Amino acid sequence: MDALKNGVQQIARQLYVQPGRRDEFIRAMNEKDCVWGFESPIFRKDGTIIWISENVRVIRDAAGAVLYYEGTVEDITERKRVEDELRRAKTAAEEASRSKSQFLANMSHELRTPLNAIIGYSELLRDEAEDLGQESFIRDLAKIEKAGSICWS
Repeated sequence: MDALKNGVQQIARQLYVQPGRRDEFIRAMNEKDCVWGFESPIFRKDGTIIWISENVRVIRDAAGAVLYYEGTVEDITERKRVEDELRRAKTAAEEASRSKSQFLANMSHELRTPLNAIIGYSELLRDEAEDLGQESFIRDLAKIEKAGSICWS
């Protein structure tokens, strides 16, 4: 029995990338009698790492003793790769959105300051043109004032 236990432990050390991951799987199996979607990175024979999803259920006799285990192992490496790409794309999109928002806030401030001066000065010029009866200037100055006010209201 010790030889079998040592063999299982050796396989677990050679197969699972994360130390103790096989023990977590066995603990979950013993607690629940079935485990679905237990994901782990493992080493292939050539040393490369792939991701697997393990599903298992314990088959017991009428007295409750373990007869055997049955289950499946699925290679989910491609799914994990796509999930990672999506996570990185989402992070990049969120960063781009933050950068855009910051840029627009800064640009808004940079434009508003000179526009406020232009709007204020056009109001003064319009008032003066009204006092002098310069109708052609009044219309043009009102257009400047209105255009600036629409942008920032």
